[in-house]
Amino acid sequence: MDRQAHLVDDSIGITSLAIVGSVFAVSVILFTLRIYVRVIPIISSMVPTILPRVAEAITFSFFAAAVAFGLGRHSVFVSPENSTSILRCLYAIAIAGLWASALARISIAYLLLTLSTCRTGARVIIWSMTVLQVGALIVTEVLTLLQCRPIRAIWEHVPDAQCQSIKVMQVGGYLYTVGIAGDLVFAIMPIVLIWNLNRCTLERCLVSFLLASGLFATAAAVTRLFYMWTFDYTSSDIFREIMPTFFWCRIEEVALIAASSLPFLKASTEHQLRRLGVLGFPGFRNAQRSLQSYHSQSPSSESRRCEFIEREERVHKSSENDWDAEAGGSSSGGTTKSQ
Repeated sequence: MDRQAHLVDDSIGITSLAIVGSVFAVSVILFTLRIYVRVIPIISSMVPTILPRVAEAITFSFFAAAVAFGLGRHSVFVSPENSTSILRCLYAIAIAGLWASALARISIAYLLLTLSTCRTGARVIIWSMTVLQVGALIVTEVLTLLQCRPIRAIWEHVPDAQCQSIKVMQVGGYLYTVGIAGDLVFAIMPIVLIWNLNRCTLERCLVSFLLASGLFATAAAVTRLFYMWTFDYTSSDIFREIMPTFFWCRIEEVALIAASSLPFLKASTEHQLRRLGVLGFPGFRNAQRSLQSYHSQSPSSESRRCEFIEREERVHKSSENDWDAEAGGSSSGGTTKSQ
């Protein structure tokens, strides 16, 4: 009882809580730094590939809405209210669609810049085409935004509205065909760059095909130009006759987005070809160097590999090892049971 009389009514829990809380705060800060160091670079590298898909998702949504309101039907069967809604959707498609195709081309340019064999001259060409893409995008967007004053005059009758002539809008459409030149450059250049790599014939052909898949978008763009050239803007059945133009615009956009993703499937495609035995044929094996190993080559060597190819192969090899481990575990388990 006397001993309890000398006790002080305090607590050591607060001190313990403060110490643990301080250490926990430091651990949270370190975890945040870890996320920043490891995740942020990955996210920043994915931004060029994510933005085109976001723009295309918006474009496709408005395209689906326009079709629901009657785009593609004969104009005589479309009510005035639905006609106004269709024109609003088409205006939104024109704004978002330009961003989808431009960002997809820029994404392909960004992919080409990751090629380790991409020399200064090639980089200058890629950057020049990228600047042209951005310039064409800005000019075309400005022409689209300034098409009518006020803007609502595009989809409804407004007294004393001022709109650009059809020829001016056609010039804007033809100006954006600089993207076709970019598609050709981005499709042909990888063939030259990839062919200098010290890889087997099949791998070089495979990567060249994947990187040159943007030519499908070029074909769609040429078809779109044909329909733009032959389209009658004074037609009384405009919602029916304008459909091919918008159709090929969307095909061009999705083809560009697919072209920016195909090169990253190289490792998986090569794995499937190896399972089929194609890579075992003569001429489809990597070239052997007797005097100098791959890792001892100088950084300026033309046989260096693409960064994205190495990254995809590492990821695929890791997953392949996991599959082998699982298969080995299941087979050993079956053997144990049989015993």
